[in-house]
Amino acid sequence: MSKNKITAVLGPTNTGKTFLAIETMLSFDSGMIGFPLRLLAREVYDKIIKKISSDKVALITGEEKIIPPNAKYFLCTVESMPINKHLDFVGIDEIQMCADHERGHIFTDRLLNLRGEKLTMFMGSSTIKNIVNKLNEDTEFINRERLSKLTYVGHKKISRINRKTAIIAFSTEEVYAIYPTVGENLDFIQNNQLKNIKFLYRKLDQFSWQYCNKGFFNFKNYIPKIIANFN
Repeated sequence: MSKNKITAVLGPTNTGKTFLAIETMLSFDSGMIGFPLRLLAREVYDKIIKKISSDKVALITGEEKIIPPNAKYFLCTVESMPINKHLDFVGIDEIQMCADHERGHIFTDRLLNLRGEKLTMFMGSSTIKNIVNKLNEDTEFINRERLSKLTYVGHKKISRINRKTAIIAFSTEEVYAIYPTVGENLDFIQNNQLKNIKFLYRKLDQFSWQYCNKGFFNFKNYIPKIIANFN
């Protein structure tokens, strides 16, 4: 393994780690970032192709592959990252998932073996710092502070949550247990038309995922609530 510069950007959520990685990658002639979620990879892809030509940007996940012949930048899920590329920059998001009992071996492999020619960046929780520090490489640590204030509002019944609220469940059982308490019947996507979807599960097709995601954040009257399993 060659000794190249590593930057570990560590801190809690909403500290700008992913934004920093994107801007750093685009400052190089080529690069790749591995994300823990395909929806996140898609979101970053959509943002980058608004900044630079889409024929320079690839999206590679388990369900989507958009790979222009002359792509310079690759947005991937961690499992889908091509390991035979020689790129200036490589970034791995949520690197603390090395400790995950199901996917940890993939993140650990990327931590140990995948490097950028000029810079490698690991983004994640400070819980991974001791592990990264044991790498026999030139490593710089950057600690980030939360950009917004996180507050606990106390106990609140799910049936009384406000509009534009996302409820994140971590198992199929939890998704089906939570849904009846939201208080409205499930509508479906029919003929590619969105009808007030509030219940999402990861097996939805890419069109449904993207449309629901955009509707939740951008539309005034669509998708007032989301229950989602992002595993």
